[in-house]
Amino acid sequence: MAKRNNTLLIGSNGMLLSGFNKRVLLPDSRFAEMEAPERTIPDSPGFHTEWVQACRDEGAATYDFAYSGPLAETVLLGNLAYRAGEFDWDAQSMSTDSIRKAQALLRTEYRCGWQP
Repeated sequence: MAKRNNTLLIGSNGMLLSGFNKRVLLPDSRFAEMEAPERTIPDSPGFHTEWVQACRDEGAATYDFAYSGPLAETVLLGNLAYRAGEFDWDAQSMSTDSIRKAQALLRTEYRCGWQP
């Protein structure tokens, strides 16, 4: 049985069902006349295949660390802002000195002997 890697994004005007090689706007009746934009990114052969190819130096993955690193940072900072209730981020120093509650969540104090 083949695995299905699909994501359903639900918006106020419709939904997007997205997988590696297929994208569908729903409901069909609302988007029947819509034309897909010109393709600029090739279809992915799958996460695992891309990873193996990148390890073998057969090309970079579609979403390599240059893309996924900043994306992960953005998502984590969004969680930090939510937990702190407010947020002010200085990307250069990677700190939020003006908001102590947020700054406290950025670093973990390790017990003696367990420091990284």
